[in-house]
Amino acid sequence: MAKSGGYTFIIEMLLVTLFFSLAAAVLLQVFVAARLKSDENVAKNRALIAAQSALETALVQDMEPQTVYWYDAAWQPLESDQEARYCVTVSCELEQTSQAGNLYLLSVTTDDLENDRQLLPVLSTRRIEREVDAQ
Repeated sequence: MAKSGGYTFIIEMLLVTLFFSLAAAVLLQVFVAARLKSDENVAKNRALIAAQSALETALVQDMEPQTVYWYDAAWQPLESDQEARYCVTVSCELEQTSQAGNLYLLSVTTDDLENDRQLLPVLSTRRIEREVDAQ
């Protein structure tokens, strides 16, 4: 009888260990998924701030047809695309011309270069440049 109780205890301990191992594996996957989602949301928030900043800059400065801003993994501005992780592109195209001035369409895209995907939908606004009378 004593041997039978010992085997039952060992089997019970193995089942408890198996249960806790499975629970730990499931929880680990949940925490990893939460971390990835959090990192993605941080990147989207910073992309939105960078896109808004680029649009605001485009509204007050003379723009080229296309201006590209490069950022590293911590969203610090870079001079070139050498070590860039993110790219914010501002496109400026003439939409309409009239006697009052020119209407431009400004569009901003934000790209994650490492994962080759767009972080945000295209943001756009319009800018009007009024003609100044030369007197």
